[in-house]
Amino acid sequence: MSASSRQATNARLGGDSLLLSVGQIAGLVSTLLLFMLLSRTLPPDVYGSFRQVWMINKGLIEIFALGLPLSILYYLARLPDREKKWFIARSVVLLCTGAAATGLAIFLAADRIADAFGNPAIAPLLRMFAIYPVLIAPSLAVNNVLVAGGRVLRLVSFAVASRTAVLAAGALAVALGGDLTTLFTLILVAGTLEITAAMLLLRAAARAAEVADRPGQLERRPTIREQFAIALPTGVSNMVGIINQELDKLIIAGSFTVAQFARYANGAMEIPLLGTIVSSVSTVLMPEFTRRFHDGDRRGVLTLWHDSVCTVGLMQFPVLIFFGVYATDVIVLLFSDTYRESAIVFQIYILASVPRLTWYGTLLVAIGRSKAPFYGSLVALAINVVLNILLIQWIGFVGPAIATVLASWGVTVFYLSRIRLTLQVGWGEVFPWRRLAWILFIAGAAALTLVGLDRAVSLPSIVRLAVAGILYAFVVLAVYRWLGLVSWRDVRAALTSLAPGHEDDPGR
Repeated sequence: MSASSRQATNARLGGDSLLLSVGQIAGLVSTLLLFMLLSRTLPPDVYGSFRQVWMINKGLIEIFALGLPLSILYYLARLPDREKKWFIARSVVLLCTGAAATGLAIFLAADRIADAFGNPAIAPLLRMFAIYPVLIAPSLAVNNVLVAGGRVLRLVSFAVASRTAVLAAGALAVALGGDLTTLFTLILVAGTLEITAAMLLLRAAARAAEVADRPGQLERRPTIREQFAIALPTGVSNMVGIINQELDKLIIAGSFTVAQFARYANGAMEIPLLGTIVSSVSTVLMPEFTRRFHDGDRRGVLTLWHDSVCTVGLMQFPVLIFFGVYATDVIVLLFSDTYRESAIVFQIYILASVPRLTWYGTLLVAIGRSKAPFYGSLVALAINVVLNILLIQWIGFVGPAIATVLASWGVTVFYLSRIRLTLQVGWGEVFPWRRLAWILFIAGAAALTLVGLDRAVSLPSIVRLAVAGILYAFVVLAVYRWLGLVSWRDVRAALTSLAPGHEDDPGR
């Protein structure tokens, strides 16, 4: 690949990544708004019951997907168009089968889950909501089918619409009295609309592929066994990863009251902007990582990965620092003073986000290390289980959050060791250490302006957050610009990529 074509490819991938990030952020903000609304209108024990049912469904849906969404992304861009229709259809059937198994498991285990949480009120809600996984299963295929086909703008519209429908369901339920049965009924209605839209989008993608009829790198679609050979290692890794992600909340649910669980759950969150940017960049780059590695361009894989990690760091480090400084103001503003205790959990969780500049598993799968994410998840789970058990006894309420941080850092070291061996580079080359340290130093130094602001004036919380955020963003961007880390051309390109006309021709 020539330098000019590589630059063009990188620019397109960057635009798609940003557009996908914006759509996913909008979707996550809708979920956050739902949590805000319910936190402010429901008693903590009722809100805690909602969060427990939501947590169980969300976690098990991702577990029973069995890694199939990633296998779609892995194969679809390389298949000839004539094979894509049947590959998409088969993938949707497999996802729906897993979703049905999820719903059945939740339905049958509802009483046991309620007993484990010490909250009998959630048993009928779990049984009622058990159909939800089936309603959103096709959406798991939509995401990667549209990404592989270059229809990112269409995916963004779908994601925003589906999340907004859930938010609207929550708002209507509150207007009708805030009963959880009503709330979950309305969310199921939103899910029915989502599955309808998802199936229409999948049908359109399959028809577009038939019309284009382009050749691919592969001569035929993979068998079910071949698809699961790619999917299962990642799927099992996702299962262990979800347990890792929710373990601290599960332990809090079984050790404290429902109201205390609600306070912990509101603090135990990642900043929506960050996780979304990371997932979007990794998702869009996955096909390119795969192509370059199979072409023997290991240096090109490493360069593209380093550039993406540092780009994410430019955005992520200032955001982490700002929210760490103003954690209490943010939590109270979002969820009310009732949840002030959540701020310390939020600050601890921010530390866990520092090494999450990329999806390490995506790169590992792309370079042929499909089992490494699974082994890494086992490493994290081992650390997490031991530390959760010890720290909740030694420290109490915040112990599980600290365990989550330590597990996050530990598994990052493991992933980097696998990447280093595969790409045949040393520890000094496997990660852009110096560039990231420099970015972190700049973001930290710029935060001194926040200290000066707080000492100079006394402002209401929401005003202080707004003024501090604008000032900090201006200082950071100015320093980035002065040091040549970003340019106004980059900013204009980012804004242009969000325009409705950015989506390429479907036949590309």
